[in-house]
Amino acid sequence: MKRIASLTLLLIFSLGLLMTAWPTRGRAQDGVEWGEILNPDGSVNWNNLTLVGETTEPADWMNANLGGIEIPLGNATYNQYVTPSGQLLVLPSPTTLLMSYLDPVGSGLANNPPSVLQNIPATLALLANGYYDPTTLPPQYVNPQDFFQAVINGQENIFSFVSPEFLLNVIQMSFDAGYLVNALWLYPPGVNCAALPGGCPPGFGITPTPVLTPGPTPIPQRPDCPAPFVTAGKIIGTGSQIAPLKPVVVGQDPEKRGVDLQVTVQIPPVEYHWYEANTILNCEYRSNGSGSGCPGPASRYDDVTGRLGQDSWTASMAGSSRWDEADYTECIEHVETFADYLAFANLSASLNPESRAWILNYLALAYPGAGLKHPDWAFPFNGPGSANGSNWVNWTQTQTRIQVADPGTYQIRLQGRTTGTPVSAPRSFALDLDPFLVEMLRVTLIEQP
Repeated sequence: MKRIASLTLLLIFSLGLLMTAWPTRGRAQDGVEWGEILNPDGSVNWNNLTLVGETTEPADWMNANLGGIEIPLGNATYNQYVTPSGQLLVLPSPTTLLMSYLDPVGSGLANNPPSVLQNIPATLALLANGYYDPTTLPPQYVNPQDFFQAVINGQENIFSFVSPEFLLNVIQMSFDAGYLVNALWLYPPGVNCAALPGGCPPGFGITPTPVLTPGPTPIPQRPDCPAPFVTAGKIIGTGSQIAPLKPVVVGQDPEKRGVDLQVTVQIPPVEYHWYEANTILNCEYRSNGSGSGCPGPASRYDDVTGRLGQDSWTASMAGSSRWDEADYTECIEHVETFADYLAFANLSASLNPESRAWILNYLALAYPGAGLKHPDWAFPFNGPGSANGSNWVNWTQTQTRIQVADPGTYQIRLQGRTTGTPVSAPRSFALDLDPFLVEMLRVTLIEQP
């Protein structure tokens, strides 16, 4: 039986080649940034990722067909990480990966495909390498990847040509910690949690937003009134370290107190301006006798103008050429406000460049072996926040006991997006908040005489 360690090692060293070895037909999500995930050499930058945890969910599609016999393989399992910008990295177990690719529709992967570094047939070909003989494939599959594409399409059974031993080894790999590098599925912030494999971790993605009721339908406007328009104020954010007073790196804190951060977002309402056209009918005096008269009655007119001492309608104006009707349009402005709730926000705390350089240069000379341990932190949150009587939305979140291990100054940044309103699209924001300092207690060794 092929040893699991060798297959895991193959997967580890293959990741750096995936982007150039195969086309990226599997890449589906827009707006993702792989630079947060990968080092320049193609290896995974684990120091830039925050582990959320492992999730499992029942999966009736986790069944392997061996010789016409359906073998249930249990629950689907996923590990989840977040990046400093709030992207979600999903790492399926090898068994979950295999069955997801064998049944992309049943697994839900087809409905919400992630951004990947390689296409699905290439991944299956890599996993099955050494467990089948390419020369035994039907002649129409000149390229083995074409065979695995047919498997994905439901036209072939993978175990008709691939040894069942392959499945046993994949299952065994699922119990090996090394499996975490077998595939990388990346999703951008704001992904639909209902379709995400493994679901969303707390605070990630978009939750159902409050029901927003549109205002009254504007009265049709005459062309001489301004067109409707929308205004919105600037989104305001505040945030800072709130405890402890002077934090130190956790390695020097016996209580492992960590750092507490608190952030607040205030979202001004969206204002919808529209105009109601109101017609004013006056009876006006014509000194040159060019009028056609004002037929009345008096209630017909908003005003009588143009002749001193004459400010009300009389029957004599009905057929007089000295009087004439004149209408005007009065544009009455109406302003309606809509609460623009928070869809999601991503809080990040990153060691600034000066502190990184100090650790890597000065501190490394004074303390051999010193280096960056965990300079970047990311915490995703959901909205919606709460609206006050003026439709301002307020949202506050506290992240406690962040186990900061690197000394220096951290820049806090809050990024996110609103839900939008019935009259406006969602708004994105990126706010730089107050930095905070984490100290390191310097130790000086004194040589005894």
